[in-house]
Amino acid sequence: MGKNENVLVNLTSELTKSLEKKQNSQGQIFFLMGEYYKALEALTKLLEIEPDNIIALRYRGEIYYVMKKYKESIADLRKLLEIKPDDEWATKAKELVKTIL
Repeated sequence: MGKNENVLVNLTSELTKSLEKKQNSQGQIFFLMGEYYKALEALTKLLEIEPDNIIALRYRGEIYYVMKKYKESIADLRKLLEIKPDDEWATKAKELVKTIL
């Protein structure tokens, strides 16, 4: 099996595990595929239903960062930290984004 086939098998395996756990949203899958606009749309819809979904806030915050929408990224990270103040990733990410502004 070639390198690309191994990558595809690993990605498929990871996506399958995510779906089986039912913890990943459609937005996370789009994120993993690099489909950031689709991921943003799906995560925003999810957050309209579940505004305190920390996984969706994390991914959307990261997507906003990739899209250079830093104020939106910080807003999601702040919200995530309000819900889960001890989230180490969000704390570090928020400080990183602040250095860019």
